[in-house]
Amino acid sequence: MAIGLAKIQNGCIFAAASPTRPAPADSSRVGTQQRYVVERCDVGRLPFFSSFSQGLRQGIFLFSAYTFGQTFQEIRQFQGKPLISHFISQQMSKVIFITGGSSGIGKSIGEFLQDKGYTVFGTSRNPEKIKDSKFPLVAMDVRSAESISMAVAQVIAKAGTIDVLVNNAGVGITGPVEEIPTAEMRNHFEVNFFGPIEVMKAVLPQMRIQKSGLIINITSIAGYMGLPYRGIYSAAKGALELVTEALRMEVKGHGITITSAAPGDFATNIASGRYHAPVITGSPYEVPYGNTLKELNEHVDGGSNPLEMAEAVYAIMKTPNPNVHYKVGVFMQKFSIVLKRVLPDKMYEKMLMNHYKL
Repeated sequence: MAIGLAKIQNGCIFAAASPTRPAPADSSRVGTQQRYVVERCDVGRLPFFSSFSQGLRQGIFLFSAYTFGQTFQEIRQFQGKPLISHFISQQMSKVIFITGGSSGIGKSIGEFLQDKGYTVFGTSRNPEKIKDSKFPLVAMDVRSAESISMAVAQVIAKAGTIDVLVNNAGVGITGPVEEIPTAEMRNHFEVNFFGPIEVMKAVLPQMRIQKSGLIINITSIAGYMGLPYRGIYSAAKGALELVTEALRMEVKGHGITITSAAPGDFATNIASGRYHAPVITGSPYEVPYGNTLKELNEHVDGGSNPLEMAEAVYAIMKTPNPNVHYKVGVFMQKFSIVLKRVLPDKMYEKMLMNHYKL
């Protein structure tokens, strides 16, 4: 079949078929519309399939595809590839956008979902420095609204849509609240709170157009309680949990779902990127904070496999009606949230202080 001029539509490239080899006579056709063959379909995100055209001729499947209010078009198999299975698999391949996808939990989620057949894009402040990523990384700094808008636009331009946002980018911070510089507190909230909100604001218009979308905010079990020497981290993650609840109700009428997944301790490199307020000799917090800092680092090093978070995110994506919140981690970490709900405040406080040897 000779190929004429190509056109791009809904993420697919179609090449016009010349009259030198007409389509089978028994196939359906509406009006006098030009017929096309599939040259390449990067995303294949057609809104829905109508009934398959009747008949099978010379091993070529025919079907009708309805595209954004236009008339039906016939699209034939290209170069012997199974058209039906190709388009069904492409239709199921949702586009996943993961912030902070170059390492740790984000990287594990991205690799896991790509292995499941999803189209995955991650972000990194310096993607050119990441040599081992199994999925594309786009440059983005969650502290910059302009950077976020550019990254989201780049993914939509390449993939045609964003079906799932995994708001994962974040940093840690430790130290006595009294001794953490206010500038570091502000920077922490820019990354862990305002950044995720800006990313959600950037993807929501596209999701409203689609009338569908899922946003999973990666928070923390630490966000359910004020932990000593992690108070700023707890505050930012707790704030994101509450914003998740509010925004979830605001966008529900547009077919968009927002949920949170709160991990416990996982074996990642978050400790290396965490801001640690220095242990000051002679400070009233020198001994208790120094001991807590050692314990925190040991918990991270001995934490759970990040693959558990990837599996949890995948399970949420496969759930027709996701819950408002999910907790992921060892039993006692998740159970600590239950204890906070049922125990008197002072009793729970004493339990935490005993745990941290304060």
